[in-house]
Amino acid sequence: DPITDQGKRSKKGRLAVIKDINGKLITVRKDQLGGQENLLQTVFKNGKILKTDCFDQVRTRARAKK
Repeated sequence: DPITDQGKRSKKGRLAVIKDINGKLITVRKDQLGGQENLLQTVFKNGKILKTDCFDQVRTRARAKK
């Protein structure tokens, strides 16, 4: 909790990202997924890289989300 801005509190627990019925991305606790797809992907685990993307792939995904 930053002293200067109480609105910047970190979310608690293990988190997931889902799309709501309007297609908006929202963060929920992982235990509240209820069968919905978690859009987060594991990139690093136990010091190992599991997924690599070149910058062009990241740029293409960013353009597609607009």
